[in-house]
Amino acid sequence: MATRYSPKIVTDGLVFAIDAASPRYSHDGVWVRDLVAGAKGAVIGPTFITHFGGGWDFDGSDDRLNFGDLAVANFGTGDFSAEIVFEHDDLSSWRTLMSKGASGNEGWGLTTNGADLLIDIDDGTNVHYTVQTIAVGTAYHFIAVWDRSANAIGYVNGEQKSVDGISSYSGSVSTSSNLALGTYAAGTSWDLNGRIHLARIYNKALTAAEVTQNFRAVKGRFGL
Repeated sequence: MATRYSPKIVTDGLVFAIDAASPRYSHDGVWVRDLVAGAKGAVIGPTFITHFGGGWDFDGSDDRLNFGDLAVANFGTGDFSAEIVFEHDDLSSWRTLMSKGASGNEGWGLTTNGADLLIDIDDGTNVHYTVQTIAVGTAYHFIAVWDRSANAIGYVNGEQKSVDGISSYSGSVSTSSNLALGTYAAGTSWDLNGRIHLARIYNKALTAAEVTQNFRAVKGRFGL
């Protein structure tokens, strides 16, 4: 796919990317644009920070980046992957990093429950898979891979941390819910108290080598 995004990362299958460090952003606190196809997302509450070159700071109460019903984040029964760099300030309850539907509606998500980092899938049956535990105030590079005929695989800081069979959840995950970061897609709940620095979505299952490539592209920036 043709894109002006960083050549250091995997671009094959890349359908969505935001990075607060991009010089293409004005940081007006109103809109943020996807760096692949220019999809426009509303900045509702989070503030821009310069930490780690740039990030969005969410206060845990209704803050979100809302991209609406973004078609490229609907995958039907196909494979896909999602990537995010984040820090948490509060692990007391359910929180959302990025989601489109899920938790009672068809879709998918990256969430936390207490200190547990989770991969979510919902094809009519909602399932959360624990990847590892996390700590407050620590930056994590997280990639989730949904290989629909086999496994959901979680990678943290370039290392594989979890493998869970998902072949029995073979229905469509497409949904009219919003693609949202920092809050549950169907509304304003499970709100993030912390920071998101970048996020990407792929319409394929990233390989272990591709995960390593993307991690190496950012590990220096985040001191990982």
